[in-house]
Amino acid sequence: RAIRNMPEIKKAVIKSTKTSVKFDEGGIISDVVSSYSTIWDKAFQIPDVPAYIQNRTGLTCSTVLRILIESGKLDDVLINPQLFLSNMKKSGMLNMKCGFSRIMKFMLTI
Repeated sequence: RAIRNMPEIKKAVIKSTKTSVKFDEGGIISDVVSSYSTIWDKAFQIPDVPAYIQNRTGLTCSTVLRILIESGKLDDVLINPQLFLSNMKKSGMLNMKCGFSRIMKFMLTI
């Protein structure tokens, strides 16, 4: 349930802002020269998410995969794996105290 209720995972966005900075007697003056954002939709190497979760929780790889599949969030891992792992960490699920019994409770409520 906790995994299923995590916030929506969005694609990574690259933002860039170019500014000009001037110094005068009054202090520092900055102006935005240009700014752009682009969504990163190109292929990138996906980290080994199941192994990362396994190392943090002590669960077996097959249990981790089962949780990810049954939670319905496996697609989110492919969209933005780093944000997915960050959200799991914020929820407190990626620590050794979490362990098998707590994750199983989440699975049973899915």
